[in-house]
Amino acid sequence: MSTLPPRSDKEIRQILHKRTKRARTSCYPCRTRKVKCDKGLPCENCSKRGYPELCSFTSHNEVSKDAAATYNHPATQGAGHQSAEHLAQQPSPEQWIHEAANSSNDIISESQDRRIPSLLRDSRADAVSVSSGASRLDARSNISTSAQQDCSDFRFAADDGEPGQRESFLGSNSMPAFLRNQSSQDGSIHNSPIQPVEDAILPILGLKGPKSTYPFLPDPETSTGRTNSELYQALPADHEIIRLFEHYKLNAQSFTPIIPDMEDYEAGLCQYLEERALLKRQSYNQNPGAQTPEHSRPISWVASVFAILASGAHYSHSPSHERQAKSRLYARYSFQCLRLANFMVRPSLSCIKTLLVLGTVLQNDTKPEAAWIMLGTTARMAQSLGLHEKQKDSPSPRTKLWEALVWQDSLLSLCFDRPPVTTPSISDKELVGELRYQDAMNLLCDRTLRSVRDKANTPNFVAILENVYRIEEIYQNSIANTANQSRLSISKRSEMFALRLHISFVIAWICRPALANSRSPEQRTETQLILIEKCHANLLGCIRAFVRLHSIKTLAFRSWPVIHNGLSSALLLGLLGATNTNFEVRQLQGEILDILSAESDYDSGQKQGVGANIELSAPHARALAVLRRLYNNRAADPAPHGALDGEIPIQEDQFQPTSNTANAFLYVLARYTYEK
Repeated sequence: MSTLPPRSDKEIRQILHKRTKRARTSCYPCRTRKVKCDKGLPCENCSKRGYPELCSFTSHNEVSKDAAATYNHPATQGAGHQSAEHLAQQPSPEQWIHEAANSSNDIISESQDRRIPSLLRDSRADAVSVSSGASRLDARSNISTSAQQDCSDFRFAADDGEPGQRESFLGSNSMPAFLRNQSSQDGSIHNSPIQPVEDAILPILGLKGPKSTYPFLPDPETSTGRTNSELYQALPADHEIIRLFEHYKLNAQSFTPIIPDMEDYEAGLCQYLEERALLKRQSYNQNPGAQTPEHSRPISWVASVFAILASGAHYSHSPSHERQAKSRLYARYSFQCLRLANFMVRPSLSCIKTLLVLGTVLQNDTKPEAAWIMLGTTARMAQSLGLHEKQKDSPSPRTKLWEALVWQDSLLSLCFDRPPVTTPSISDKELVGELRYQDAMNLLCDRTLRSVRDKANTPNFVAILENVYRIEEIYQNSIANTANQSRLSISKRSEMFALRLHISFVIAWICRPALANSRSPEQRTETQLILIEKCHANLLGCIRAFVRLHSIKTLAFRSWPVIHNGLSSALLLGLLGATNTNFEVRQLQGEILDILSAESDYDSGQKQGVGANIELSAPHARALAVLRRLYNNRAADPAPHGALDGEIPIQEDQFQPTSNTANAFLYVLARYTYEK
């Protein structure tokens, strides 16, 4: 007793008058639902309803208050039972969270009858079965969930950094930076007519709008027990797997090839489904009440299956909200499988395939910046396996996988104007014969990487023009320029228009420094004027291919690169005044609006879909709305002679924002509210 610290009269009165809390006789879920509880941990009701991890005899608010009070005011909580020395040794928040996780782990282990194996032992397994991997997934998810619930009142400051430190970096030749530089020449940026177009493009790049949640976390509206179900049970039925796999193969793999050995992969998937069905029948015949048997497959392979299902769901014919929900759910399961495979410590070709497919899923879910960031990790994993080394033999699966990585790196680095993580590796000697779509795209990506790396503060127009000629040579030797276009199949025509779209967009991007140059029209060199003309021609060629591609491959418009390249080119042509001076530009912009527009009334919030069931994301819908405002509010000048064929002589001042352009943008700025 002599070791206890002295108490004041006020503290003694508080202890004497403190009411003894009644012991809880039912858990929090049963108490909330007002049903009888059997006082188990977890109780029978919580176990039957699928949320045993929520079974607790203390409400979340009480746990949070007690924990916060214990941490923030240790001298006033239970002082009669603690020594002064113990009070001085309160745990840090990190220690508290660690202890909460450990205690939650003990509770889960007891409730599951010690069926969950050791996490350390699991992480050392090279190949695990689906259901055993699911058990570890459930254990980890339950632990993290319980820890989050127990420490929910530790409201640390949001990790947004200091003001100005969270602004995304964009190179000077990116589309938003180009628009910002154009507006700065006319005065204030915020009052510039270019601001609405910048506001429309930034959300497409995932740089503006509401903060996105971590893409692989469970949906807060779904049941924790359901999202943490076993991985085997998460795999859909055979017919659903085949259906989504076909969507991926026909729509995603054909335009952005990632799986290098597609036929072998498809055969392995079919064999797995047959074995799964056979084992299920055998198990049922022997013991009808037995659980589904385990099917031994490497967990990294299971991760690739989930990633393909996530991508295939995006191209399915389900309603938009169902596609998005399924795609995100399978993406979360895929990433959980990667975690179980310890993909950073033990990278494999299967893990790299999975990450590349997940990168396209993030892009199509309008999170291209997240895909660009994750691509850095993927590239390091590939380099750790030597995929970047030149292969002497014919293109091997390793080489094709590296080319798929370069494909994504060049596209995303181009859009953000950021340094790529890969390096060019294709020589000009490989530009021989008629190039297939994939070969031409590989050469285009290699040339794009060189352009991004060779970019200087002061543009060298001669070097830029030389680069443009090299890219045009790729087009001339590709299937897009073949003389037998009338004999091409639907798939080959789709590849032809997709290649035209990407090549035109890259050339226009390379030529853009000629537009942003501050020289007056009289001081422009002949090379600069050639680049300006090529930029306009390729922007027009991009939206022309965009429209033609839709006519034969509607689902290709669910690909983020296709939408981004087409919409960006149409918006830039509108900014440069081409809508008013070129009849074909205006006609193609009108077709794009007819194809993509949802006839959205953003004032009333009502949408009425049109056409080929193309539901745009919110950022793309806002960009389309800006294009519509430009199209509808531009004064339509009489089309000159030859305008129907697009043969309008290029004027030196044609590529400057006109007064009509400014009025249209100011109208958008005054009347249009961008949704957050």
